Amino acid sequence: MTKKRSYAFVFFTAFFIMLIAMLPMIIYNGGIFTYYGDYNSQEIPFYYHVNEQIRQNGLFGFDWGTDLGSSLFTAYSFYNTGSIFFYLTLLVPQGAVVYVMPVIMALKTAVAALTSYAFMGRFLKKNSSCFIGSMLYAFSAAQCYNFFFYHFHDAAAFFPLLLLALEMYVNDGNRGVLALTTALAAFTNYYFFISEGVFFIIYLVIRCIYKGEGFDITVKKFFGIVFECAVGILMAAVLLLPSALAIIDNPRLENSLSGLDYIVYSDKYRILRIIQSFFMMPDPPARSNIFNADSANWASIAGYLPLFSMIGVIAFLRSKKKSFIKTLCLTLFVFALVPILNSAFQLFNTTYYARWFFELSLITALMTAYCFDKSDEVDIKKGVVPTGIITLVFVLVYFLPKNEDGELVFFDMAEYDALFILQVAVTLALFLTAILLIYFVKKDERYTRRVAGVTALSCGLFLAVNIYYGISQGPDPEKYLDATINADITLPESDTFYRIDTSENTDNFPMLWGYSTMRCFNTNVSTSIMEFYQSLGFTRDVASRIDTQYTSLRTLLSVKYYLDEVDDDDSNDFSEYGFEYLETQNGFDIYENENYVSMGLFFDEYISSDVFENLTTDQKCKMLTKAVVLDDDYAEALGLTELESVQATYNTYNLKNTAEQLRETACYDFEYDSYGFSAKINADSSGLVLFSVPFDNGFTATVNGDEAEIIKVDNGLCAVFVNEGESEIEFSYFTFGVKQGAVISGCGVVIFAAYMIINKRRKRKCI
Repeated sequence: MTKKRSYAFVFFTAFFIMLIAMLPMIIYNGGIFTYYGDYNSQEIPFYYHVNEQIRQNGLFGFDWGTDLGSSLFTAYSFYNTGSIFFYLTLLVPQGAVVYVMPVIMALKTAVAALTSYAFMGRFLKKNSSCFIGSMLYAFSAAQCYNFFFYHFHDAAAFFPLLLLALEMYVNDGNRGVLALTTALAAFTNYYFFISEGVFFIIYLVIRCIYKGEGFDITVKKFFGIVFECAVGILMAAVLLLPSALAIIDNPRLENSLSGLDYIVYSDKYRILRIIQSFFMMPDPPARSNIFNADSANWASIAGYLPLFSMIGVIAFLRSKKKSFIKTLCLTLFVFALVPILNSAFQLFNTTYYARWFFELSLITALMTAYCFDKSDEVDIKKGVVPTGIITLVFVLVYFLPKNEDGELVFFDMAEYDALFILQVAVTLALFLTAILLIYFVKKDERYTRRVAGVTALSCGLFLAVNIYYGISQGPDPEKYLDATINADITLPESDTFYRIDTSENTDNFPMLWGYSTMRCFNTNVSTSIMEFYQSLGFTRDVASRIDTQYTSLRTLLSVKYYLDEVDDDDSNDFSEYGFEYLETQNGFDIYENENYVSMGLFFDEYISSDVFENLTTDQKCKMLTKAVVLDDDYAEALGLTELESVQATYNTYNLKNTAEQLRETACYDFEYDSYGFSAKINADSSGLVLFSVPFDNGFTATVNGDEAEIIKVDNGLCAVFVNEGESEIEFSYFTFGVKQGAVISGCGVVIFAAYMIINKRRKRKCI
C-alpha cells in the first residue's frame, strides 16, 4: 500500500532551501534581496511600479511611467500582470513590496516542488523518490539560471499541473481540472503558455502511442482533452486577446528561419553548448564561457540536474528498452538540437532561446527519480561512466591550445577563468558525491531516504553557488540600493507635464523614483514606440536608450531633466546639449533642459514620409520639432503645408529658437491620469496638435465635445486636428481588447459551468 504523500514536507523544504540560500544577501541589504542584470533593472522596478500603479489607478489604464507610455496591463502581461504570485504583493503595504520579493521567490519554488511532486506521484511509488524528483526539478539548472528572470518561475511553478491534469482526465475520469489548469497556465504567462502547449502536444502524442503504459486513451477522451483545453483558453482570453493585439506588430516577431537555418544552427558552438549544459553547472546569463557567443547570453541554455547530472537519465535510457518516458526524452533532445524544432516552442521565431528547458528538466528529473524508485528495472550505475566521460571531455576543452598572433596559448579557452574553475569544482564535487551514494551507501530500506536528504542538501549548495556568483557580477548592492529603492530624488515642482532622462546603466531607476522617463528597458511596450524610434534610425528592441546628443528629440518628448550618475572618473559637461546643471542628489548630477517644451505641440506643416525616410538620424530628430511626418494625401486633405527645403531648414536650425516657437503655440493647459488626458489650446490657424504618446487603439478623442480622429504621425505618435481658435481636447483610454477578451472569457466560464453541471448529472445517473 502506498504511503500518504508528504506534500507539506516537500513544500516547506523547497521553500526554506530557497529562502535560506537568499538569506545572507537579504540580511546584508537590510531586508531586500538584490542580484544582477535583469533582476535588478527589470524585476525589482517592475514589481514595485506595477504594484503602485494598480493600487493608485487600476489595472487597465495608460501607464505614463513606462517609456513614452503604454497599457499597464499588456506592457507587463509577459512579466507579472497575469501572475497569481504578483497579486499576493497587493496584500502588503506598497513600501514592503520589494521586501517580500524573496519570499515570493521561495513560494514559487515551493509550488514548483509541490506540483512536480504530485505529477511524479503518478509514476513513482516511494515518497522519497518523488521528493528526489521534485527537488531536482525545483532547483534544476534551468530554474537557477532563470533566477535572473524572476518572472520565469511563475510558469515553471504551475507547468507540472498541465501534465498531471491530463493524466487525471484520462486515467481517473476527472473532468474540469484540465480546463482550469490550461486557463491558469495561459493567464500566468502567454509566452510560456506557447512552449507549454507545444510540450503538451508532444507529451500527449507519445503518451497515446504508448497507451498501454497506464494511459487508457480513447477517441472520445482525446476530443474531450481538446475541448477542455479550448475552454481553458477561452477563459484566459481576457489576458490573451489584449496581449496578442498589443504585440502582434512587434518587430521582434517578424523574423523567421530560412534555408539551412531550419536544420543547422548558424552558431557553430551551439550544439556543444547545449550538450555541455546538461553535464555541467551552466553558464550564468550574460556570461557564456567556454563556448562563448553573444547569442547565448540570455538564452537560458541550462539542463543540468544538481548532484546527478545525466547519470539517471543515461541509466534510464540504457536500461529501459520500451517506455514512453524514454521516447519522450529522446524526442525532446532532438527538438533541442534542431533549429526549426526548437523554434516551435516560440512560434518559430529566429531568435534563439532554450527557455523551455525547465519543461525538459521535469522529465529528466522524473527519469532520475525513477532509478531509485524502481532499481529493479533501472540500474543507475549504467549512467555513471558515460556521464563521467562526457563531463571530463568538456573539462578538458579548457586545456586546448589557442592560436593567438601565430603563437600557441594554453589555458585560455575560458572567457571567465574563475567561473570555469567554479563550474568544474561544483560539477565534480557533486559528481563524486553521487558516486559515493550509488556505490558505497548501504542499499537498505532507508537508502532512498538518505539519497533524498543528500539531494536536498546538494540542491541548496548548487542554488547558493549560482546565486552568489551572479551577485558577484552585479553592482555593489549598497550603491544600487542608494540609487534606487533608498534614493530620495526630488525634482523641482512643476505644474506642467514632463519626462526625465537618465544616463547609462540606470534602466528603469525612475520607476522607483516615481517619474516618467524616456529611458526604459521593457520588451513589451507599445509597438508604436518601437516604430517611432526605428523610423528615426535607432534600434528599439528591448530598450529605449537614446544618445544625449539628440537634444531636439528630448524637446519633442517633453524631457525636462537629465540625471547623470556620478562616477569617480566622470567629467561630463552637458551644457553643449542645452542642459544646465542644478544640483547633485543621491549620486546623480541633475541637469535642466533649457529647451524643454510641455505636452501638446502645434504644427501646421508636414514632411512627407518619403522625404523623411531619406534623412539622417540627426536631421530626422530636428525636423520633428518643425513639422509632423505624414503621407502627402493625408496631409493635403487636412490642409497642412509641406515644409519647404528640409535641407535649408536643417542648415539654419537653432534648437533654442525652435523651442521658443513651440512654447508659444503649444497647449497652455495639460492634465493627465491613467485613463486619458485633456488639453487646451488657442491656435492661430488650423493644424495638428501632437502629443508625444504612442498611437494606441485604446485611445479615443474628442475636440470641443465632438468625436475626433486620432491621427498617427511621426511613425508612431498621436495627433488630432483642431481649427483656428480655442479648442478643448479630451483623450480617453482603456486597454484595447480587454472588453472583448472579458466577453470571451465570460463565455468560456459559462461553457465550463455548463460542462461541469452536465458531467455531474451524468455521474449521478451512473450511480
